[in-house]
Amino acid sequence: MTGRRRADASQRNAATCLALSVLVACALGLIAFTAVILPQIRGALLVIAGLSVFILLHYLTWGRWMSRLQEPDDDPVPPVPDEH
Repeated sequence: MTGRRRADASQRNAATCLALSVLVACALGLIAFTAVILPQIRGALLVIAGLSVFILLHYLTWGRWMSRLQEPDDDPVPPVPDEH
């Protein structure tokens, strides 16, 4: 039963990745089309792309560092005392 759950999760992840890829491709196509029509937008797009890369690198760097600092949550739950 565990193998089927993993397969289902894998299929959902693949479908999500495919949908995200198509969305990004469409967005890039529209941005490229806009840049052809309005050449002055290229500077703004470069600034937005630079900020996006900076934010992504910052998120990945801090996320990796902070995930290593987390303590494992393996502590047993203390028993609840009886009220009798």
